[in-house]
Amino acid sequence: MKKAIVLRSLGIGLLGFSLVFAQPLAADANRGGGDNPGQEKKNTSTEQRVNEQSERSVKNEQQKEDKEIAKEEQREIRDTYRQEKEQLNELKRESKEAYQAAKQQLKAEIQQHASTLELEGDLEGAFELESEAVKIDLKDRASYKRLGELYDKKNGNKGMKVFVNGTHPVFDVPPVIKSGRTLIPIRAVSEALNAEVDWNAEEQKVTIKRDGVTIELFLGENIAYIDGKEMILDVPAGLHNSRTVVPLRFISEALNSFVDWEPESGSVIIVDEVEIDEEDTTEDSNNDGENGDEV
Repeated sequence: MKKAIVLRSLGIGLLGFSLVFAQPLAADANRGGGDNPGQEKKNTSTEQRVNEQSERSVKNEQQKEDKEIAKEEQREIRDTYRQEKEQLNELKRESKEAYQAAKQQLKAEIQQHASTLELEGDLEGAFELESEAVKIDLKDRASYKRLGELYDKKNGNKGMKVFVNGTHPVFDVPPVIKSGRTLIPIRAVSEALNAEVDWNAEEQKVTIKRDGVTIELFLGENIAYIDGKEMILDVPAGLHNSRTVVPLRFISEALNSFVDWEPESGSVIIVDEVEIDEEDTTEDSNNDGENGDEV
């Protein structure tokens, strides 16, 4: 009997103990497993950031892909035009009249495409295509005018430009005007004309060689030599920003090159006579130095 009473008392005590400690544990469990607005908000914010980063990454990849596609399309267009120019050479041998008509048609097509690229904001692509159009008729002033305007627009500034066979050589220093004559960095233009340039610091002498012709100029002197024959210069060769500059017209003509000036775009035109045929010469471009322009 006593034993039963003791056990019953012990059971009641344990039950009470359980109730006392179970309530806080249940409350803790409810707090741990219940809603937590702050945590949910944090999770949502993290998920949004991940989504935004993913969207930006996809967008950047798409833009890169679009640019590559556009570049590839331009390469294909240029290749097509070059192939057509090769076909022109074949046609040229067959019929001079048909050749001239086809040449002008091709140039017009290229220039029209260049204008489209310009309207789309692709100034680099427009300039490259316009340069291809110029190479079809290397002495056409109107084409150089357009090319010079695109160059200024592409680079955001205006100034004198020099084009050699339809391309724009990279100059360390820009051309300069002295006594009404244009002086150019000799190395860039000579290399564009496939000429060799040598500098003798002791004699202060520039030597230019091309196709068996040797030209010698001395800094500060208005005397030059072509294959040993003395020539008088309007202005001497000199230094500009530590670069040797020489009279443009003298050096170009001494290397058997055509020189012209397009005043509206401020473009100097140099054409290697080896690159062109007599039929490519236009009446307008033959009026060298008209309107009093000097190069």
